[in-house]
Amino acid sequence: MNIRKPLILVLGAMLLVLGGGMYLPVLADLQVGNEDWHAFALSGFITIFCGGTLTSMGWGSSPDFSRRDALAVTVLAWIILPLFASIPLVLGALNMSITDALFESMSGLTTTGATVLSGLDHMPPGILLWRAMLNWIGGIGILATAVAILPALQVGGLEIFRIEFTANMTKVLPRIGELSAWIISIYLGLTISCMVCYALAGMGGFDALVHALTTVSTGGFSSSDYSMGRYVDNINIQLLCMVFMLSGALPFLAYIQLLRGNARAIFEDPQVRALLVILTLLIVTMTVVLSHQSDNTLIKSFILAGVNIISIMTGTGYSNDDFDQWGSGATLLFLAMIFVGGCAGSTCCGVKIFRYQIVFAHLQVQVQRLIYPSGVFEARYAGKKIEDRTTRSVFAFMLVFFSTYAISATALSLVGLDPITAISGAATTLANVGPGVGPVIGPSGNFSTIPDLGKWIMTATMYAGRLEIITILAYVMAVTSRH
Repeated sequence: MNIRKPLILVLGAMLLVLGGGMYLPVLADLQVGNEDWHAFALSGFITIFCGGTLTSMGWGSSPDFSRRDALAVTVLAWIILPLFASIPLVLGALNMSITDALFESMSGLTTTGATVLSGLDHMPPGILLWRAMLNWIGGIGILATAVAILPALQVGGLEIFRIEFTANMTKVLPRIGELSAWIISIYLGLTISCMVCYALAGMGGFDALVHALTTVSTGGFSSSDYSMGRYVDNINIQLLCMVFMLSGALPFLAYIQLLRGNARAIFEDPQVRALLVILTLLIVTMTVVLSHQSDNTLIKSFILAGVNIISIMTGTGYSNDDFDQWGSGATLLFLAMIFVGGCAGSTCCGVKIFRYQIVFAHLQVQVQRLIYPSGVFEARYAGKKIEDRTTRSVFAFMLVFFSTYAISATALSLVGLDPITAISGAATTLANVGPGVGPVIGPSGNFSTIPDLGKWIMTATMYAGRLEIITILAYVMAVTSRH
């Protein structure tokens, strides 16, 4: 496979950034006198050396990128970065196996939040900070992929947002570089705001940093085995968690328009309105159910329902209670929510709401045609006709997504997982959510007991889910079609 020099340059630059980031956990460990800093220092050196080598090999090349180049960067980066990110986990005091380390780093960078680790409350700060940084780096990487790359490649119907936004590009943002600067600034601003708010609400400084990095990125890695349950009695922290998880689930292009004077930009987006309606209905319903089936007050029931429902819907993966104990109905509800996801152009994963809206729009048209055979109807989204290419793209994605899910669940069952673990494990890793349902990988468990082969399957599933699956297929077809 011949990789062009511009691709090598970009991949090298990514490794340089990742390697430089490894020295922040070095400082965290040195501050408390933990010897684990050696692992991060060595890993940083290895990563920077490899990144520098690739950068020098690609230096001076033409900056022009083709569609195939964009595919290559996307597909290769999400393999290479988790590999290097796993090095300090293997070399460090935890002495993790390659399987576990790669599972953890892939989970971090894809913002899945599934973990094989326990004893987080007593773990060295370097490891905790590194896991949080992987979530945060992955979140900004997801935004770049979802806003700049996948729409241009017409993956999964995301092009409708590129078309809508670029229609006013000359008025709003004349250069793609400026678009990236806005996204990074908003992402960083939300993260800092979240950290400050957590600290003011009573969370310790280090924990506030870790949770801010993993809340806005909707990644879900925590510094405690109890996740947000550690702060379940602090109403302010719980409310802030809900607000900032939701902030990461909203489209960042709408944030840009909001900051540039369009005060209605966010709420004019049909996927935002649908997300808020669904969340409101689910939270209110579950609040009533919990308040009636337990001794919890209405406020406590609202906190439990709100955090867990928003967390699963946005793919964050936090929990403040074991929702598996809420009854079989709640278990089925949370399993279904795994497949929904947040808005396109956010840090969220999963199928995403707009695709269901497009499918529903076509279903509505078909029903209308059955009732009124002579009528003329067309599927519309956000007041505009849905183009045929967008429809094909969305339906192709849905077909490939759920086919991949069926294959993954079957494969996990064949390696010895019980049905509920296999079904929810395939769902939560493909949708990059984090916890599944059931006693093994539910909110009170983790993925440490999954067989190694099962972890490799889930690692591949996280990777496929992060890249919207079709991206990988397109790249494989592009490579194999070369003569």
